[in-house]
Amino acid sequence: MRKTILVATTVLLLSGIVSAQKGTIKGVVTDGETSEPLQFVNVLVEGTSTGTVTDANGAFQISLEPGTYNLILTLIDYETTPEKITIGPGETKEITKTMKEKPIELGIFVKSEGKYEKRFEDITVTMEVLKPNIVNNKNATNASQSLQQVPGVNIVDSEPQIRSGSGYSFGAGSRVMVLVDDVPLLTGDAGRPAWPFIPIENLEQIEVIKGASSVLYGSSALNGVINVRTAYPRDKPFTRITTFSGVSNLPDSLNWATDFPPFQTGISFLHSRKIKQNFDLVIGGNLFAEKGYIGPSKLDVPSADTVMNGENEYRGRINFQTRYRFRKKIGLSIGLNANFLYGVSSGSFLFNDPDKNVYRAYNNALTRTISTLFNIDPYLSYVGTLGSTFNLRTRFFYVNYDNDNGQGNGSNQFFGELQYQKRFLGPISSKKKFLKNFTITAGVMTTFTVGRAELFAGTPPNPPGVDSVKVDDIYTNNFNLAVYTQLENKFFDRLTVSVGARLEYFNIGKYDRYTTYNGGSESGYYDTSVVTTGLTPVFRGGLNFKAASYTFIRASAGQGYRFPSIAERFIRTTVGGVTIAPNPNLRPERSWSVELGVKQGFKIGKNFMGYADIAGFYQEYENFIEFNFTNIPGVGPGFISLNTGGARIAGIDFSIMGGGKFGKNWTLNVLAGYNWSLPQSTTPNYNYAIDTSGGFTLNYLNSSTDTTDHILKYRFQHTVKVDAEVTYKFISFGASIRYNSFMQNIDNAFITLHDLLNVVPDIEKFRQNHNMGDWVMDMRLAVQISKSSKLSFIVNNVANRLYSMRPGKVEAPRSFVVQYNYQF
Repeated sequence: MRKTILVATTVLLLSGIVSAQKGTIKGVVTDGETSEPLQFVNVLVEGTSTGTVTDANGAFQISLEPGTYNLILTLIDYETTPEKITIGPGETKEITKTMKEKPIELGIFVKSEGKYEKRFEDITVTMEVLKPNIVNNKNATNASQSLQQVPGVNIVDSEPQIRSGSGYSFGAGSRVMVLVDDVPLLTGDAGRPAWPFIPIENLEQIEVIKGASSVLYGSSALNGVINVRTAYPRDKPFTRITTFSGVSNLPDSLNWATDFPPFQTGISFLHSRKIKQNFDLVIGGNLFAEKGYIGPSKLDVPSADTVMNGENEYRGRINFQTRYRFRKKIGLSIGLNANFLYGVSSGSFLFNDPDKNVYRAYNNALTRTISTLFNIDPYLSYVGTLGSTFNLRTRFFYVNYDNDNGQGNGSNQFFGELQYQKRFLGPISSKKKFLKNFTITAGVMTTFTVGRAELFAGTPPNPPGVDSVKVDDIYTNNFNLAVYTQLENKFFDRLTVSVGARLEYFNIGKYDRYTTYNGGSESGYYDTSVVTTGLTPVFRGGLNFKAASYTFIRASAGQGYRFPSIAERFIRTTVGGVTIAPNPNLRPERSWSVELGVKQGFKIGKNFMGYADIAGFYQEYENFIEFNFTNIPGVGPGFISLNTGGARIAGIDFSIMGGGKFGKNWTLNVLAGYNWSLPQSTTPNYNYAIDTSGGFTLNYLNSSTDTTDHILKYRFQHTVKVDAEVTYKFISFGASIRYNSFMQNIDNAFITLHDLLNVVPDIEKFRQNHNMGDWVMDMRLAVQISKSSKLSFIVNNVANRLYSMRPGKVEAPRSFVVQYNYQF
């Protein structure tokens, strides 16, 4: 026993002596130009495995044996900085180091392609970046209005289209994944973006990936990704308040608003600050009210409820973001983000007629909706030494749309993702030279959704010996579990190579609870017969070669997939007398795609920088899902989602983006692009719906209004987008131009339903009168009154163009808006 105590005491004493002999290096790393502290700088001790990372204050601390060492400081997009230092026994040395940014070629950094920040020119896919100045200056009241200005992107009745990859699906299912800070924000049951819910008042930038992105982002990223990145606080507190009011200018011959014109008004706010340098806080929100430009139908009796007198909307939203960085555990941070929205609105599916009542709702077709949405997002992040990062992101997303016409729906969605990333930032972090600039990203992701909806209520089965059955509750669920990885390396400082893979499991089911009545007694039972499962692997690869100082050539190939949404499988409702039916046998759709592109950076003078980008793309689909009208067995005529066989989309995408100063007082910012696509059915004779009782079959040829070149339905083959703003001293002038070619092909049912059944307006007549495509221009003028305040005047749809982006619905007429912005 005495020997044991003696040995233990000796070990402790020796440990204390060894510890006392060590020296300590404390340091702070700052930006050489701005003097702001730099976080996540890797501080490596050359020749050893010792290292650490700087915290939010740019501080670090390392304990070392006495001696002379070379410290190597590395941070993406900064020049590697060495520091030779000698430390003695028990000595504490304090140093301050500055790091210099590498020469910027295009000056844009993005995160969505590889889930870490990288230079825009190094990516292997086609991407567009929308900066917050366009969103703020155009007075966008939700994110979709801003995205209409992105080359190659259209928002058709709230449904995102990228390169004609999607048609129209009545809001059920999306081939474009919408994210906020890398976390999905598609509603759990319908797979539909909730655009007014996105906090655009606190915008860093919007990144749009064009092309299949299923490896990193899973189902729904079949045609691309829209990632809204919000901003965290800078060193100085920031507050901004924006208020606006405006009126719509309906053409005299079409004006239904004889008392007061349609109007909109609102206010938004943002406050962002750091507290004690280790706690970040962002609070924002908005209030919005609109008397819409679509008025009541000719048959609607004026209501005391102003919401139901045409299309109207009243909503409020508030959100917050927090991040706490632990002082004693450098690199560890936790946070909680949340967003809440409540709104009351009314909307219509079709216009009244194509003539004088085109700005009126179809007869008795207005729907009142009470919207309640909120999400709560706890997260954890740890940035370790030598380029290792762990991220845990979770979300609870609640959606409830309470409609007054038996079409209410809602869902509870649980999301979780655990991601590990290792970045080898230079030869000192690995003895293998080929691991220089090598990045491994791997993760596991899961989503579980419980849906509840009148939309999914069907005719309950009647068991033998039962008089009647009543539907009590309709529940649906959707479960996804996926693992993914992506490897990326940069060879010779010129060639970037990335490869990735994903394996995803899904399970979707419908659970109905009924009450049965038999001879005065009642009992309950469940029907759980509709359950579908599947397992899908996908792969991708990409290259980016720096051919010259500002020239980058890229190529990519990949697979995509999309599991049908709950709504596509189980929706059952009626809109304006038209039935929309479920299809529980709907199969997942898959695709493969290839792309070749060139990005050319340019510089004009000393301060104007930008790029021009051109890409050719080709994508093939199988089990392509389209929204069709047919004679549905057991239901009758109606719309239904169907697997329509094969499809192909090829085309060319061109864009240009630039910004900077000319001379001393002039500033110019430009975003412009052109997209041509050829979306075609590759199986036009495939019968994807067969009614054996009536001998009726449905295929592309007999369901289309125009089969020339087998163009898919609801697509724009040519689009042009231009936004430019010039500033001289304190005055800014901007203009936006959008062009969509004529939508060649739509569902033939819109003609049939009018000509034979007269249950929809004469949509074909409107199309015949507006068959040349549409040019729409917006203009804006702003005056910087002081350093803190700005007054803007905005005119949307300057020419008051009457146009439509989907059959039966017209877009907004000319409007005049005054905006006041105050920030400090």
